[in-house]
Amino acid sequence: MAKAGGLLTPSEYPQNGTTYVPNMVYGAGTNIGDAVVLYNGDVTGAKQSIEIAGLLPNTDYYIYAFAYNGTYGSESYKITAAQRNPNLLSTLPGKDDDIALGGR
Repeated sequence: MAKAGGLLTPSEYPQNGTTYVPNMVYGAGTNIGDAVVLYNGDVTGAKQSIEIAGLLPNTDYYIYAFAYNGTYGSESYKITAAQRNPNLLSTLPGKDDDIALGGR
């Protein structure tokens, strides 16, 4: 998930037992407060990066990754901080940027 302009507040963390709809176009996925769900899946093996589209120019984005156990509707999210979580990414002024996260 991502949030423009600031860190997540406690009410913007994922809630256990809730399934969120992701979309890698910023703003098109489920919103939790001012945060947006971007991706739901594994970023290992062949899929080691994701690309986020629809970002505004000259904006700081805080990108979060949350692990979870469980199935649709019974997710249990791990919301404790991990290394580089969140990851701060900034778009360039005057340019509509897309950002790729991860990679080799």
